[in-house]
Amino acid sequence: MRKKFINVSIFLSAALLLAACEGTSSADTSSQTDEDTTSEEVDSDTSSADVSIDLMGLAEHYHTGDEVELVASAEGDTTEENWHWYTRESDEDEWEVLQ
Repeated sequence: MRKKFINVSIFLSAALLLAACEGTSSADTSSQTDEDTTSEEVDSDTSSADVSIDLMGLAEHYHTGDEVELVASAEGDTTEENWHWYTRESDEDEWEVLQ
């Protein structure tokens, strides 16, 4: 009976933890759980060639305090060697460069 009580307690604790995680708003940032790769075709101002940019490290949602590592790589004819990452908290805020 005691073992059954412990198992039920563990199950309920895990369910409560997962429910609390699901209840966080999508405005929370920073978590790298599931990595996705996103590609975008970009026309360069100096060249007519198409460039494919792969972004790795994107997750479905983020939690406050977690770290995120984003990696960008370009395929195609590009002279860009440096990437600048920007963030803003809302549509009304100004974009800020990430360090």
